Amino acid sequence: MKSIDNHKKLWAGLLACLLVCGWNQARADQMLPASAVVQAVQGTAQVLDAQGLTRPLTAGTRLQAGDTVVTAAASTTDLLLPETGATIGLEAESRLKIEQLAYRDEGNRRLTKTLLDLQDGELLGNVGKLAIGSSFEVRMPSGLVSVRGTIFYVNALLGDVHVTSGKVNVTVAVHIGSATQSKTVEVGSGQSLFIPKLWDPRSSLNSLEAVRTPFLLQPKLLDWFANHTSIFEKYHFPDAEMADITATFKATRLGWGRVWILSPPEVDVVSYY
Repeated sequence: MKSIDNHKKLWAGLLACLLVCGWNQARADQMLPASAVVQAVQGTAQVLDAQGLTRPLTAGTRLQAGDTVVTAAASTTDLLLPETGATIGLEAESRLKIEQLAYRDEGNRRLTKTLLDLQDGELLGNVGKLAIGSSFEVRMPSGLVSVRGTIFYVNALLGDVHVTSGKVNVTVAVHIGSATQSKTVEVGSGQSLFIPKLWDPRSSLNSLEAVRTPFLLQPKLLDWFANHTSIFEKYHFPDAEMADITATFKATRLGWGRVWILSPPEVDVVSYY
């Protein structure tokens, strides 16, 4: 009898241990809600929450999963995602829904999950290197952009993706008749991907590939990077003898109107206008 009781106690103890261990593991695997903070608004912008309520968007507004940001004509807004350190800029007449913002700390690293749905307009992003197991994705009507420590630009209307630093993977799915084709294209630094709005039934995704970013697209991107990051500067020399010259380079601001040039040209300290 005593032996049976001991076995019952042993099994009860093992069951309790399994339940506790499972509960602790579930807690360890649980992602915590992250947020986005509005850094600046130029013009007019609004946020539509998950309950369908609309309120003006102002600097300091905290956003969460389920919120949708809408910028008016001639208006822009900048968002900071504190848990990832990412910066997001929305151009005029853009609509961005925050589908997922979550994080979990594992020892000395932070695991993050970000999914943004760019339903309309233009988005510019600066995302640092992510920890293994993390994800940062931007969905648009013509594809899904998976970011890996990147400075990038997405135009939802045109289906364009441009990368200035790092790399992104763009997955494009096309429905032609009853068939569905999909392809993932890597877009690297200085490259662009132009996704057609209309697909020829006789063609396929095999011809879709990244190309060098056309020069005419670069000034707008560089202007944004100069205003939104600390490592990009752009000089303009309108009085040059032979041409209207623009020099672009990586640099770190030192304050008092000085920058330390990293590349190019050679390392030097200069004053900027």
